[in-house]
Amino acid sequence: MADTAHATRHDDAESVDKLREMITDIRIAMVTTEGRDGAMHSRPMHLQEAESGGDLWFATSMSSALVQELREDARMLVTFAEPGSNRYAVVRGEGRVERDMEKIQELWNPSLQTWFPNGPTDPDLTLIHVKAKEGDYWDAPSGPARLVKFVAGFLGGSRPDGGERVKVDLGAHTQRS
Repeated sequence: MADTAHATRHDDAESVDKLREMITDIRIAMVTTEGRDGAMHSRPMHLQEAESGGDLWFATSMSSALVQELREDARMLVTFAEPGSNRYAVVRGEGRVERDMEKIQELWNPSLQTWFPNGPTDPDLTLIHVKAKEGDYWDAPSGPARLVKFVAGFLGGSRPDGGERVKVDLGAHTQRS
């Protein structure tokens, strides 16, 4: 899918809520950081929580490359994709490694037991808190509606409508600590 949608910039609560809803529905993200070698490194991760202001929480191993990379450079890019329904989202921000036992207890769920067999007190378990600064989302028609727009564009000699692309300023909505 080409990026044919014109981006509109929003900093309103409705746009922030829509971005959060999309992210929460998709749940699996590609989390990207920059390594010491300057190369971009991505890995799939399961979202534990998306806060109302756009901040994200992930659980990981204290010994992971992600933790090491965040200690060198806190910048992160987190992408979510659901091609079946033509919904995509990106969050840019800074990642913090946090071993907050209260937050770990709050986010603990049975799926984490596979990775951290000693439960929420597992010494290797830590959290990544992405302090969100900006996000984008694309919400394009899917199914028959998308096909109709594609055919109409083809027959009319124009590019099909790529759907709605919204840039969201999360800095104004994120509670900073």
